[in-house]
Amino acid sequence: MEGYARIAEQTSYHPSLGIYRRFAALNAQNILYLQAEIHELEADLRSYAAADAAQPKHTARAHYSRNWHKLARAQGEDRQQWHTIETLRAKLKEYNELLTQQALIARYYRKPRHYDLDVLRSCFKDAAMPDWYLLGLDSTIWDDPSLAHDLISLDPNDPDADDKLTQWISSHLVEPFHQLIGRHFKKAPPAFGNEAFVEYSDKGIVKFSSLLATVISSVFPVLGVIILFFVHDLLARIGIIAGLTAVFSFCLAIVTKARKVEIFAATAAFSAVLVVFLGAD
Repeated sequence: MEGYARIAEQTSYHPSLGIYRRFAALNAQNILYLQAEIHELEADLRSYAAADAAQPKHTARAHYSRNWHKLARAQGEDRQQWHTIETLRAKLKEYNELLTQQALIARYYRKPRHYDLDVLRSCFKDAAMPDWYLLGLDSTIWDDPSLAHDLISLDPNDPDADDKLTQWISSHLVEPFHQLIGRHFKKAPPAFGNEAFVEYSDKGIVKFSSLLATVISSVFPVLGVIILFFVHDLLARIGIIAGLTAVFSFCLAIVTKARKVEIFAATAAFSAVLVVFLGAD
């Protein structure tokens, strides 16, 4: 198994490798063409309807706006209004389906994580994985910088669900960890067939990130108390409290996905702990 079949097989094992072009510009262009067609057909329909309504009262055409049966069974040139309606039905169906598809793509599909994209690129370039190589023009899709904005991921795991710290760990620490420690006990999954690629659980990374965030949050108050213990100048203490509070709130915003009100409450509690030592000798 090689080429597209091999890539498809690996993507079934690892959904994070499901990175494809959205063709946003072409889809938008197609919608614009359909919009222009429908807009012109709408103008034609209004014109035919006005012409039919202007006919003498004793003719069938004069009653098209009030009698669907006569309108739908018109023949020859008298059928222009109904023929336009039938054409519009097909065009509107296609147009609405396109709009719905693009709205769903914009809402549910997201840009791939840099780490996942780097892994996919490595698979295409690795000399130990020749069965991944593509030979056509599409082989440059994942490497072309001008197409980076057009890539979407079908990975069911939402990259935005992770906080900044977790994303940073996934992108920058996993590979060094594997080179130093993980390679001694972590083996490549059989599906890859290449020992150069191993898989680490997202849950494990999230747990490590949560542990690290917990340690950071517990160290800050203790660190603040120790610093204030050795500083006796009142103005210096005020400045230190202000600086530590700012750093604490910044860290909360970076390493957690806390809401603004939660960050405000935690920062207020942190500063309140430090203020206790403001007047202490």
